[in-house]
Amino acid sequence: MNPMIRFAPAVSLLAFTVVLATSAFAQSAKEVRGTTPYLEIKNEPAPKLIVDPRSAGPADTANQPTNAAKPAPLILEKNEGERRQWRVVEGFLGQTPLNFILKIDPQNGGSSHLVFGTEDLEPGGKIELHRHPVSDEILFFQNGTAKVTLGESSREVHGGATVFIPANSWISATNIGNEVIHFVFIFSAPGFEEFMRAESVREGDRNIPLSKAEDQEIMRKHAHAVIYK
Repeated sequence: MNPMIRFAPAVSLLAFTVVLATSAFAQSAKEVRGTTPYLEIKNEPAPKLIVDPRSAGPADTANQPTNAAKPAPLILEKNEGERRQWRVVEGFLGQTPLNFILKIDPQNGGSSHLVFGTEDLEPGGKIELHRHPVSDEILFFQNGTAKVTLGESSREVHGGATVFIPANSWISATNIGNEVIHFVFIFSAPGFEEFMRAESVREGDRNIPLSKAEDQEIMRKHAHAVIYK
């Protein structure tokens, strides 16, 4: 007998068994997919990682402004804003405390990008030589006559003058006229306004002079924002 004829029934039975098994597996998979959607591969974005803030380490806030407010539009008149008065430093008690107004900063208006304010400079008064390591500054003199030293240059300026002070540039100014100069200051980043607060009191509060030790400690604490020569 031809061996192929002899084995034909067995081959046919094996093929039929394979077909039945394949069909059963396909039906089973179909039923599983219908009842267990997690087995389906879907093109979906990965879920966001949610971190419990209680498990995170403390943030570095050493040089960040404190008590920042939520950003809000402001319309201010000339005398409106956070009105403050400089504290006199021990050894300079003959000086008259001068006033300034913080108008826009992290606490006033909630700006995280700039500081804007106004200040007075009496005749003979001086902005001591200093620099701001990380922020640009603009001074706008509204009136009067001043001698401005910026880097290696000195110049006499008058009402309407603008002075641009790049970060880390040495700057000083002296009122050489006979009237109080009203000027505007703008900083490209917060920082110096906290030094100003530390060395001043709110208008109307008791103005206690600073000791030289207190003044030095304040300057050390705010050296990231201002350095005096």
